[in-house]
Amino acid sequence: MSNISHKEYVGPRPAWPGRICFIALSSGLGGTETLAIRQSRWMRRNGVRTAIITRVGVMEAEYRDAFDQVLHLDGDEVDPGSLLMDEWYRLIDRLADELRPLGGWHFMVFGQDGVFISSELSARLAGSSTSIYLVDDVRYGPARLDYVEAMSRHGLFFSMNEACLAAHRRNYGYKLDNAVVVPLPMTVAEGARTSRESSRVKVLTVARLVQMKGYVEGLILVIARAVREDGLDIELQVIGAGPLMARLKWVALREGIAKRVNFIGPVAYADLSRYYRDADIFVGMGTTVLEAASHGVPTLIAEAYTMEFRSPGRFSEQTGLELGEPDQGAPSPSGEGLLRSMLKDGGLRAAEGEAGRRKMLSQFSEDLVMTRLLGELRANARQVINIPSPGQDRLCSETKRYFKRLLRGSGMAAALRRRIRSIWDATRALISR
Repeated sequence: MSNISHKEYVGPRPAWPGRICFIALSSGLGGTETLAIRQSRWMRRNGVRTAIITRVGVMEAEYRDAFDQVLHLDGDEVDPGSLLMDEWYRLIDRLADELRPLGGWHFMVFGQDGVFISSELSARLAGSSTSIYLVDDVRYGPARLDYVEAMSRHGLFFSMNEACLAAHRRNYGYKLDNAVVVPLPMTVAEGARTSRESSRVKVLTVARLVQMKGYVEGLILVIARAVREDGLDIELQVIGAGPLMARLKWVALREGIAKRVNFIGPVAYADLSRYYRDADIFVGMGTTVLEAASHGVPTLIAEAYTMEFRSPGRFSEQTGLELGEPDQGAPSPSGEGLLRSMLKDGGLRAAEGEAGRRKMLSQFSEDLVMTRLLGELRANARQVINIPSPGQDRLCSETKRYFKRLLRGSGMAAALRRRIRSIWDATRALISR
């Protein structure tokens, strides 16, 4: 992208529309999707109409339950690298027609595609405004985007924690003045958690099995040592899927605990609660840490982007809002000692579970977080303008664009491409370390 500093990216401040449209162009079991669902459910209970622009996927049923209106993009429309501008404008005109009957909207966006779409929709729907919500540490790079800085200066840039902001400052050179940190909202289970009557200790992790969540391999190794050296009866449940799956199964087999590691695969979001309730210990990062702690499960935070199990500590003892994002200046220590002590001591597990639940009530409860977020949105909502299309910002040569456009209508070509990609990802994960 060429930085166009003379352009204005933030427009006027309209009246608060009282309606929020999320633009989340994904539909998998991940932090962005669950965040949007939780926020929307709270808003609807409190008289705010909501919509979401997304694609069909595994979260379809949850989206339809959580939002007043669900607007879909098809597979071609969420491939911005192959869209021409006339195709972009046809897509945005269609979305505007679906949203127009109610007037203006405030758009809550989670990526570069969403900022562009919100800018174009705001030009078509009078009284509309936009804000960005940052949920990870790689979202707005590798080029520094002028409009992100402009939105931040006007209080339109939100992040779930300081670590995500620090990563963008460090990696991409952002200043992010006036960025607002608002944690993830959670419903906290009432009352103390009932202890499970079993000698087997169940450890649970919920993660997309991708490079960022490589800690699962380290977790398997730690559990294998605890079984061999401490004689403990342990079961590890892994919920999620991804290219690391083949490697993780091989590691469990190599360590002799294949029968103790249960790869459950993807689980419907609505069914996750029963797995949390049945777990003795949870290990993870991001949104899932909060979900587990809200159920009173003793929780250890895992650090991202490592094949080891490194941990900043127990969830209840962390003073900030960081949930596994690595601090480049102070890498987290090994989590093995923390996990093995918790595996051996039921009293420690009970104390940590209750301490984590108290922290959830004081810092992450839905009413507390969402009241603050809605207040910030009302105070700072502004229109965004002149946002360049994502297709212009990304490396996509004309040759690559031509072939993508040539083949994208072919179901056979799409299936073959997905199959080749799946095999390649699994093979690379199996042999890499």
